[in-house]
Amino acid sequence: MDSPNPKRSSATIATLCLCLSLGALACGDATSLDLLLTPDPNVTNSDELAKELGSVTVVIDSSKGLYPNGPPSPVNGIELRDEDNDGQLEVIALVDTMHLDRLPLIRLERGTLPDESIELRISGKDRQGNRIFAAGGLKGAKFVADKITDMVVPFNIKLRYRAPVVTQTIPFSGSTHAPGSTSSIFAIFSKKMNVDSVRKAITLVRVEDKKEIPVPAEFIRVQYIANNDESPTSAEYRLKEALDGGRYRLRISTNAVDSAGLALDQVPLENGSQPFSGQFEIDGTAMATTPAMASCAQGGDQCSSGTTCDKNAQKCEAAACPDKCPAATVCSLAWNICVPDCRVFGGFGGCDKDETCNPAGICE
Repeated sequence: MDSPNPKRSSATIATLCLCLSLGALACGDATSLDLLLTPDPNVTNSDELAKELGSVTVVIDSSKGLYPNGPPSPVNGIELRDEDNDGQLEVIALVDTMHLDRLPLIRLERGTLPDESIELRISGKDRQGNRIFAAGGLKGAKFVADKITDMVVPFNIKLRYRAPVVTQTIPFSGSTHAPGSTSSIFAIFSKKMNVDSVRKAITLVRVEDKKEIPVPAEFIRVQYIANNDESPTSAEYRLKEALDGGRYRLRISTNAVDSAGLALDQVPLENGSQPFSGQFEIDGTAMATTPAMASCAQGGDQCSSGTTCDKNAQKCEAAACPDKCPAATVCSLAWNICVPDCRVFGGFGGCDKDETCNPAGICE
């Protein structure tokens, strides 16, 4: 509410005065919303976002529609337009952030907006003005009479412009398995990767005291999981034979890049690109697993621990998500893998244009 707020006091306030009828209200309306654009630290570095942000477009809408349809018209520098083709006019405002070195605080004065909950859809262009690279929004925002009300609005760099991360490995990091159960290691990436770069970046070693002994792959198969531009990627590190008892470490260097050339960055908040490292054990004292008669690739059903055989495709796939997916990811039951959570965008801008973000954080 009106209490002191460090984000407000340290930020540059961009005021949107919604005086949409001539002479209706003067700017300086006490009934206002302070929109605090708030990145999720697990996916977006706030400083990097602010440095790249050139402008912010704010679309104000409601489930009932704000104003009857009519010709688009700018009023007091704010445009009325049917932006989503619903037969009603939305309020659309542009905020210039070229001169800022931090994210703006946007003060939205009610003016002549209807007295009902509103929906905020926010997009951000880069400083070259060539791409919408950030998005976010909020549903159910409501003005309180004679109050300045803080509204935390999720706002993050879109997936295609973020560095890739490893969302899951099989075996899971920290897990223990029986001898004979693991003949393939899988790594799942958050987005579409450059195939050759992944093959060159992934290694497996056996850890003995302070030494690391390379465990070569028979082959490394890299595949896209979905048929779209933002598909996760699966990399299978196939071994010549199942692993014996011991401790193993999977490493993926920052030489792994996505289809646009962005390097793997496992820890977005740290400066520079960060590699991935995960560890699992084969317990030599556990009961050995008896292999099936034929491998999945040979028409049988043998797969490594944590995977299951797709007999139609003759390949092993993830059998289940880990008990807990990493921060800012959720379990896709369709693929049994952890995928980026579209809810970090407040439900707006996190999915392809023909998809929506469902309550579980999955684009569909």
